[in-house]
Amino acid sequence: MTKWGQSIVVTGTGALLGNMNYAKGVALKCHHEKDALVWEALVCLPWQHYYKYRYAVVSYEDGQQVIEKEELLEHTLLLHEGLSHGDVVEVMDTWCDRSYPGSILSTSAFTKVIRQHKQIKSGGEAPQQQPAVGEAVVRFQVMDWMLEDGQVVSVTGSIPQLGMWQQDQMLLLTETDTPCWEGEIRVPYSTFAFTYKYAVNTRSQAASAAAAQAATAGRRVRQPSGSPASPTPAPPAAAVNGPAVLNGQLGRLGITANGPVSSSSSIMPAGAAALGPGRPGPGSGIPQEAAAGSPAAYVAAMPPSPPQQQQQSGPGGITAIMRNATSTLLEIGEPRVCSLPLAGAASMGAPAVVVRHDGFVRRDRLWRGAGLALPVFSARTFQSVGNGEFLDLLPVVDLADTSGMRLIQVLPVNDTCVYNMWWDSYPYSSLSVHALHPQYIALRAALDDLPGISMPADIAAEIEEARVKLDGPVVNYEATMATKLRLARRIFEAAGHKSLQTQEYREWFVASESWLVPYAAFCFLRDLFGTAEHWNWGVMATPTQELLERLTSPEQEWHNNIWCCYWLQYQLHRQLKQVSEYAASRRVVLKGDLPIGVDKRSVDTWMEPHLFRMDKSTGSPPDFFDPNGQNWGFPTYNWEAMEEDGYAWWKRRLGHLSQYFHAYRIDHILGFCRIWEIPGNCATGLLGYFRPSIPLTVKELESRGMTGADTLTRLTEPYVTKALLNKLFGPQLAAEVAARYFIEGEGPGGFRFRPEYFSEKALWDLKARPNSPDWLLEEVAITRKGLLTLRQNLLIIRDPDNPERLYPRFALTSSTSYKELPDAGWKAALSQLHDDYFYR
Repeated sequence: MTKWGQSIVVTGTGALLGNMNYAKGVALKCHHEKDALVWEALVCLPWQHYYKYRYAVVSYEDGQQVIEKEELLEHTLLLHEGLSHGDVVEVMDTWCDRSYPGSILSTSAFTKVIRQHKQIKSGGEAPQQQPAVGEAVVRFQVMDWMLEDGQVVSVTGSIPQLGMWQQDQMLLLTETDTPCWEGEIRVPYSTFAFTYKYAVNTRSQAASAAAAQAATAGRRVRQPSGSPASPTPAPPAAAVNGPAVLNGQLGRLGITANGPVSSSSSIMPAGAAALGPGRPGPGSGIPQEAAAGSPAAYVAAMPPSPPQQQQQSGPGGITAIMRNATSTLLEIGEPRVCSLPLAGAASMGAPAVVVRHDGFVRRDRLWRGAGLALPVFSARTFQSVGNGEFLDLLPVVDLADTSGMRLIQVLPVNDTCVYNMWWDSYPYSSLSVHALHPQYIALRAALDDLPGISMPADIAAEIEEARVKLDGPVVNYEATMATKLRLARRIFEAAGHKSLQTQEYREWFVASESWLVPYAAFCFLRDLFGTAEHWNWGVMATPTQELLERLTSPEQEWHNNIWCCYWLQYQLHRQLKQVSEYAASRRVVLKGDLPIGVDKRSVDTWMEPHLFRMDKSTGSPPDFFDPNGQNWGFPTYNWEAMEEDGYAWWKRRLGHLSQYFHAYRIDHILGFCRIWEIPGNCATGLLGYFRPSIPLTVKELESRGMTGADTLTRLTEPYVTKALLNKLFGPQLAAEVAARYFIEGEGPGGFRFRPEYFSEKALWDLKARPNSPDWLLEEVAITRKGLLTLRQNLLIIRDPDNPERLYPRFALTSSTSYKELPDAGWKAALSQLHDDYFYR
């Protein structure tokens, strides 16, 4: 789990644990135990009922702590009231994070939708046993999100207190806080080490040993809160100095990556699980070949118990009993081992309490489910107008539930009306990360929020006429949008405006005002200027609060346009919310799709341009499908600026989506770690580089032998020679191309692009005049393609923001510039630098 240079820190409640601040927490030290790297620490703590704590993997840069990874869980350590001054508590934790597949069942998609029938329990407390001379209290804690109603977790093992691997004599655990199950036993020191496993039981009846058994054994049991309890001594308060006896209790925390700390110096092998104390011998009723085998074989060979049989207390006190179990699922993998003491702890003496936080029950089969993925515009019904609408997802939910599918995933549903043409049908180019796309409104239900008001007959007839007209084999996006916007305006003016007076609308407006008002103003200006390129809007290119208030004021003659925009978004919100709630009621998850980028011509870049690198684009590097890569045209994010306000823009965006979707896919999620950034004057994705990444430097090139006054010119500028021009264009056209687009006698190959044709975008925009003959159209296409090839014929890319930062061009070894390098040493060095940057 940890790499060289990383360490683990624990922090928790109280000053001695750093008050939940990793910078003030306790650093763990590591050592190897066989193949495991064990992290541990000794902590002096005064007695209190419980401590909360958590772990993090950290590193240090320039003396500053950097948190690399935090654990998923917050641990709770309960301290026994019967502990004496200076007693040792050993805590053996398992690192748990969301990489464990079972953790996904803790997300709201499962707890609030798929498994909403499963009761969530909190605040429970397992009975505590009190430490005694010559014994240790062993506390087990394990998690399992996959339990169904009627299932419980138990633990079985190689000692009598755990039932000797017998199915009907397992220790029944108590569910404390879903999904945690806990239980305790007392174990004589002479019994360590022992092996154990967790099991999931489906039963009709479970019972614990009678309280009289505890009295017979002379032990006190601490009951859960609210139950009568025996008097207990006051907790110690005095501080005692020394490395082994500390203030109150000595807590020893240990953690490993793949399981709990295993501290015994002589761990029993897996096949010897039954060889510990309490191994059944002749006359036990268990075949000896089974007794010597694995716990699974043990359970299979076990004779049935009489219906009234009770487990007798072993040397360590009471044991809960599982009776009449109808089925048992034993966890997979090697038996777990509980041994004493942890490495290096012998000087402390034997612990009074051993706490085993064992992570998750190891299941051989995790939860599985099926789902359906489709764009909303494809979910067309006989009521759809032009394309699938939000309310058309209701029968899709029924279909999913009836067929046993538990999830519906849709493509992005945000407004993409940037160009007001069919280009806007691409769902990943958002005009706003909050506004919903008008194409998804179900016009027939646009007045459903107004009781007693029905759709005017003439408008209803127009809706039906449009439905029939637009009911073609493919979606006519432009016609559908024009029709829906026109009819939505008619509905608003006829009766829809009354929605703006309702309490529900007012509450929604207050919650949405921060994004809704800028969105409505942007749409108005887009239509006014005929373009969403807000940098061309003159004085309105820079929005202010005063400008927004003036544009959206009810005093303006266009105020109905603004109000209609509000109303349309409100209706879209209502309809998608209806689908979300209905899907949850049928235990079907509605999963959305969040594009990684936003369009440069968007409300978000207009309102908060400092959050975006507007002179850059994002895309993907070349691959098998496109040797030029992809240039999506979205600006990259200014993560440094976003960090300053705690990533508020992302929190608003994700929070807004969560009111509709129970889960969402983040498109190109790798972009959160690194993105393929492309200079803004590029048309393809070939001349990009990763951001962030470690660049090359001039010194690095020089150390590889690439020296000389013209080295950088040769490597970073397009390599264009007369021979290449003739090869790409032919002798006749080559002369014309050279004269028009290049300055001869300059550049590494004898030709340098003229400044006005240096960028990829300038070359991409080369077009023939309208009504040109076919031969001219073909010639212009050949010229454009050849010039782009020459523009990309370089080896190293300079960072536009810092020319000292250099990046190898993707697939540089395939370029003519590389093949015509005269120095074989340069070729080898560049090839290695390329592979190091992209693949290592």
